[in-house]
Amino acid sequence: MLQKRINLKTTNDIEFSVDIFFKKQFQENPDPRKWPLIMIFPGGGFVALEERESEPIAEAFLAKGYQTAIVNYPLMSNTPFYPNAIIAGLDAIQFFQKNASEYNIDSKEIITLGFSAGCHLVSLMNSLDTNDKKELGFDNSVKANAQILAYPVVGLQMGFPKTIAEAKKISPDKKYWNSNELVTAQTPPTFIWHTMADKVVPVKNTLSYAYALSEADVPFEYHVFNTFSEGIHGIGLASYATQRYQHDEDVNDRTAIWLNLADSWIHKTLSL
Repeated sequence: MLQKRINLKTTNDIEFSVDIFFKKQFQENPDPRKWPLIMIFPGGGFVALEERESEPIAEAFLAKGYQTAIVNYPLMSNTPFYPNAIIAGLDAIQFFQKNASEYNIDSKEIITLGFSAGCHLVSLMNSLDTNDKKELGFDNSVKANAQILAYPVVGLQMGFPKTIAEAKKISPDKKYWNSNELVTAQTPPTFIWHTMADKVVPVKNTLSYAYALSEADVPFEYHVFNTFSEGIHGIGLASYATQRYQHDEDVNDRTAIWLNLADSWIHKTLSL
């Protein structure tokens, strides 16, 4: 495995970085294969990037035959989160589309994977209409081929954040508040999972997004796991790989199957 950090700058001059985890092609025999790419957008409440939703996730998907990348998108500080984070996300997709051959990536097999607040970003940037994208400097070709949403924030008034004032800090423009309202037939195929015990981001976020996908005839699959425990938002892989020290609730075999389910879904959806 090779790992490297690429420093990028958005079209509006905001710096961010992408950490790439990728495999070299086998040298003993000619190896012309191109691999699907998982682009990971960690959660962190719009103000941080959760480390347990970063490198462990990249390594897990790398082991399943994907090239992987962690997008360290710009966070909310003195300026609103949107649209800067959307521009960074789309710039990252465009970067890999243009440099696919260098990293042995199939440019038609780019999957964006969001966690928590990272899902809000992913689901927004994958559902912007032509005019909104054009305003940000992109055309419709800059889009993921599929998306995975893990315990997603979908609407800024669905339990996280807690107040209208906090939502306005994330975006004063309400068009960026509810990604479920932007879903159209052009939204990429979607895999979603959540847990009933999530007390930070209520499961209604997932249910409302799944309903929007259904209404727009977008192919999707969703799983809601009943883990019979409290406080498991941010469970990551739900395995020892992402467990916090002395937090037994972070390991749940029934929830951990999401990784294999998502992998199988990608293969069926993109005909890998």
